[in-house]
This record gives sequence, structure tokens and C-alpha cells, in this order.
Amino acid sequence: MQNAKDRGLLAPHDSPMAEIVKKAGDWVSADRSNTGDAHNAGSATVDDAWFTVHVVGALILRLAQGTPRN
Repeated sequence: MQNAKDRGLLAPHDSPMAEIVKKAGDWVSADRSNTGDAHNAGSATVDDAWFTVHVVGALILRLAQGTPRN
């Protein structure tokens, strides 16, 4: 996220969104560790997978446009 901020792709008022994305990434990691196949605990749900793909995909598409936010 810092690189996106440095390049002007995220403005100061985008900080709450950046925090949400970071927290979502932390959740994905924790969920995979506790319920996913990382420790043979089980399988992740399709709903969780779709949620993750859509959130991350939306951010990638937004940042890939390269449109400055400042």
C-alpha cells in the first residue's frame, strides 16, 4: 500500500480503505491457517474464496488504472 500512496494512487483520505484491505488480508491469512488446507484443518468455503477474490480483484483493478487520486 505504501508504494501506491507514494505514487499518488491512494490519497490521504483513502487511508480507511487501505486499513480495511490490510485487515481483510490478515483475516484471509488467519482463516486459511485455522480452517483451510494449510494445516489439514479442512477446506475453505467457496463463499470465503469468492469474497477474497472480489475484494482483492477490485483493488487490483483500481490500482492498475494508474489514475492519481491526489
